[in-house]
Amino acid sequence: MGQTIEFTNRQSLISKIYFPPLWWGAAIGHSLGCFFVVYGLASFLSWFIAGGTAALIGAACLAMVPLQWVNALWLLGAVREMLPQLTESLARLKWHYMFAASLAPFLSLINTINSLFTNRITWRGIRYEMRSPWETVILSSVQPTAKEAPVLLKK
Repeated sequence: MGQTIEFTNRQSLISKIYFPPLWWGAAIGHSLGCFFVVYGLASFLSWFIAGGTAALIGAACLAMVPLQWVNALWLLGAVREMLPQLTESLARLKWHYMFAASLAPFLSLINTINSLFTNRITWRGIRYEMRSPWETVILSSVQPTAKEAPVLLKK
């Protein structure tokens, strides 16, 4: 999970630096998506505990969850068409993808919030500060071990 968050944080920050309209669209879209799911859940719990038509109408926001599942299934179908050799594996993982589709907007919101507070990423052991689309500074790098160091071949 730590590697997933590091990767997705890095992707969010890269989009913030290199393509701000995409970053803003994702920030607004995922914020609204998360808000409506949380609002729908709170409304449903309110209706369940106290009743009331208004709360039940608010719970309709939970309709976003099955729509996310349908989107995940559609994407799996597209991948299956492009890579038929994965059909069996994708069928076994279908429910995992559907569950992940419900969590993805929340992870994306975390990534967006993270990218508000930093311009630094780590990639392959190297720490960078992305100052602008034209300027990236290497802050630190890991020296390769003897195993990882390149070997010069002699003729």
